[in-house]
Amino acid sequence: MISKNTVLILGAGSSMDFGFPSGDELAYEISRYGSRHLINDAFARENNIDWTEVKSFKQALSISQLSVDTFLENRADESFYKIGRLAIAKVLLTCEVSDRLFIGKPPYENFERNRTSNRRPPNWYKLLWNRLVEVPEQETNEDTLSHLFDRFDQNRLSVITFNYDRSLERFLNVALECTTGEGSAECAKKISESIPIIHVYGSLGPLLAGDGEVEVPYNSKGQGSFVLRSWENIDLVRRSKERNKYFVKADKLLLEAEGIVFLGFGFDQTNFRRLQLSKDMPAFHANRLLGTAMGLPATTHEVLADIRDVDGNRAFFELLDTTIYDYLYRADSTFSLPENEYKQSIRILKRPR
Repeated sequence: MISKNTVLILGAGSSMDFGFPSGDELAYEISRYGSRHLINDAFARENNIDWTEVKSFKQALSISQLSVDTFLENRADESFYKIGRLAIAKVLLTCEVSDRLFIGKPPYENFERNRTSNRRPPNWYKLLWNRLVEVPEQETNEDTLSHLFDRFDQNRLSVITFNYDRSLERFLNVALECTTGEGSAECAKKISESIPIIHVYGSLGPLLAGDGEVEVPYNSKGQGSFVLRSWENIDLVRRSKERNKYFVKADKLLLEAEGIVFLGFGFDQTNFRRLQLSKDMPAFHANRLLGTAMGLPATTHEVLADIRDVDGNRAFFELLDTTIYDYLYRADSTFSLPENEYKQSIRILKRPR
């Protein structure tokens, strides 16, 4: 169980182990798709989109060398904004495959080779799940599983994600359903009430229908009807505004957090500013910010070195240059690592003495 009020901040790197593309890979996938495979005829007719616009969009995106998110944020064309969100939904819905969450990212590892090797399968969702269902120290192991559903909301975890995919929600919903035997709707409700997951740029849509929302199921294979349901749920922050309603919700979580953990996050200055974690807009009390910093450039040190909390104290970063799986495998219940782990790390960002 996670008893300390903790916020996970997820970047694109957190979904890549489950078959989702990085920002650069997403732009490449969109650029290489055939125009009529990317945008169906019905959508083009309803939105007065000419096929030459789709071709122009793909060409401009490819030449820009930007991620599709950044590209769309800097374009004023409404047709490009529609085409871009539809393209994102098309590619990512195709990537939402449950087997990748519970078996592995294709091509699957040979079972015998994996079983007899020292290499750990990189499923960090599993490690997080194990932490969520741990029996509290004050309880015994008797009838643990029968009580799991009732005590699950005692976990003090929330998630802020920059990703559109619903893979974490899907994993948690299915894991709770299979572990407790409760119904899928009940488990989805329990997860949403216990662990708030905020997609700051919107998502691919609700996994289950409710409150006037139309379901966009997992494993949809990117079928056209589901893509048409999905794309409007994507809410990029464009040039006319700095933040959206989801960032406002994230503010409250960060202010109340005792611990903030970055996983697969690129520490982009724009995203940092929108989270109000920049030096000019402190929005957190936690005195330690933990997580992974795998392969980040040296300029990241400069961005983080001057970050301060709401009391004016310089933030204390403990970031390890490793995979999310290895980080969580070695971390304790508060997501911290023993001091010797940091000394052995390739990169460690700490407050200067």
